[in-house]
Amino acid sequence: MPGASGSVEALWSVLVGREVDRVVFDRAVTLVFEGGAELRLECAFGVVERDGVTQVDPGAPVGGSAAVLGILGRVVVGVAVTEAGAVRVEIADGTVLECAADPDVEAWTLSGPSGLLVVSVPGGTVAQWPGGPVARWPGGPVARWGGSTGRWWRTGGSRRFGHRRRR
Repeated sequence: MPGASGSVEALWSVLVGREVDRVVFDRAVTLVFEGGAELRLECAFGVVERDGVTQVDPGAPVGGSAAVLGILGRVVVGVAVTEAGAVRVEIADGTVLECAADPDVEAWTLSGPSGLLVVSVPGGTVAQWPGGPVARWPGGPVARWGGSTGRWWRTGGSRRFGHRRRR
């Protein structure tokens, strides 16, 4: 992907060579990989296959569920992240998942071993935390791990990372 950030891309090594163990459909589509990493897609994304592109809406994934389930048991061979917050995941069978950034919500999050967290920040940038209970939100306040909620919280505000506001 043009404009891929080398520092962020290095963090994605937790996915390359890993098999997709589970696919979870709730208000998002979550890919769970061997080794414990999870990629949660909360905005519309595309599944590019030889036959064409299937658009998947995580809020109503029925139309795209077959395309997503097709990667179950497959191995990731490449991952790219742009500085603008888009992610591209390449699967060994040639399938590609592409998710662009969103101006209003976190489009996707990656959580991994040892507390790794990478977030596509609203407005088009990427934030990353190597682990631990406290992290710095780029250009903003400190974020704290929500403990039992399993989410990061920005201090000084009620916005919870990884959840979109319903209109």
